[in-house]
Amino acid sequence: MVSHFVGKAGVSAFIVLILLSITTTAGAAISLIKLRKTSSGSTLVTSITLNMPSSIPAGSICLAHISTSGDNYITGPAGWTFVRADINGHAGTQDLYWHLTGASEPASYNWDPGNANFASQVFFEGVIACYSGVNTVTPIDPGAPSGSGAVGTGTSITAPSIITQTPGDLLVAVFHVTENSWGEGVTISLPSSLTQRWSFTDGDASFLAAASGDRTQKAGGPTGGFTVTTTNGQSGDGLVAELIALQPANPPPAIPPAATGISYLASTPSSSGLNATANLTLEMPSPAAATKFQKAATSWRIWRKTRYVPLRPMSWPPTDGLGGSSPYSFR
Repeated sequence: MVSHFVGKAGVSAFIVLILLSITTTAGAAISLIKLRKTSSGSTLVTSITLNMPSSIPAGSICLAHISTSGDNYITGPAGWTFVRADINGHAGTQDLYWHLTGASEPASYNWDPGNANFASQVFFEGVIACYSGVNTVTPIDPGAPSGSGAVGTGTSITAPSIITQTPGDLLVAVFHVTENSWGEGVTISLPSSLTQRWSFTDGDASFLAAASGDRTQKAGGPTGGFTVTTTNGQSGDGLVAELIALQPANPPPAIPPAATGISYLASTPSSSGLNATANLTLEMPSPAAATKFQKAATSWRIWRKTRYVPLRPMSWPPTDGLGGSSPYSFR
């Protein structure tokens, strides 16, 4: 123990351990600015035209979600980057693209369905949805640059889990149904963990239904899958499910899992009793009270000539770590 001279005085002091949360300042979250839906109705078309939302700021990231009847190898317009396509046999196809907006944008964009088997005639349902706060260089999380996809038949399908690298990603799940019979009136029910953003039924395009939802993932890692069910569906309906993660422009720093606020842990009172002393010695609380996320704070006062005088430690925090059994001296 090292003692420091403090003069003769009555002394009462204590050390308190407190748990300090590690706070972080989160970056701006990804937000949906605006979206616009387009569909073919009951007419087969040879070109897929998606209308662009109006008044979208330059530097925004837009997603195009395209659902079509048939097995199509769709070609996108200039300025749109392909993310993924999933073809469910001859039943239906679902594609995703992204686009960085410029100072001015056209009213619409055209995709070529490229289906030679049916003279490029398709029913389609599509959306352009634009977002703020997305990384404009690498909009899709590099942990899963192509996202995930699945195809199936029936009344339920799961968009497979992906592993993200960046905290604060916006997970976007999209789903497609090709009805086995005309006029089924299928609707898609999203899981409660997703916020629904758009949906279609066969009233928008014959034989088709589509839907999408999103949620923010606070930390990088596995996302888990997202399962949808259909109402009015049949066992022969064709299903497609896809999942991608939009990466934020300014991701929040990682947050330690134990950061829960400031909590009192322990204290050890020290006193000179009725005797004057030349040294102020403070005992540390029990070692069991200290963890790696803790810091120590001191509170002390010395009575001298009818007034309190604050003391200053010679060296703080202690060099042998928190929760040690050795006392510490102040002056």
